Amino acid sequence: MKNKNALRLLLSANMVSGFAQGLSMLAIPWYFTSIVKEASLFAAIYAGTTFASLFWNLYAGTLIDRYPRKSIFIYVSLVCGIILLVFRHSLC
Repeated sequence: MKNKNALRLLLSANMVSGFAQGLSMLAIPWYFTSIVKEASLFAAIYAGTTFASLFWNLYAGTLIDRYPRKSIFIYVSLVCGIILLVFRHSLC
């Protein structure tokens, strides 16, 4: 193996990313339930979103297989950026 150092960096970055993702999966719902002050309402919304995402993920998988991934990534980034800008300007 010529690139042992690169492999170690890749694996350590993957471990840090997994740890951060796990913290986010716990912290974000916890944060929102403390803001909403109605855990049952938040749980219902969270369950509905999860249920809807199950079907969306199946359709998104076929889109990714059908079209170039680079163009999908660019369009999704543009749409998310526009949404963030709209919300930022509406909150100010």
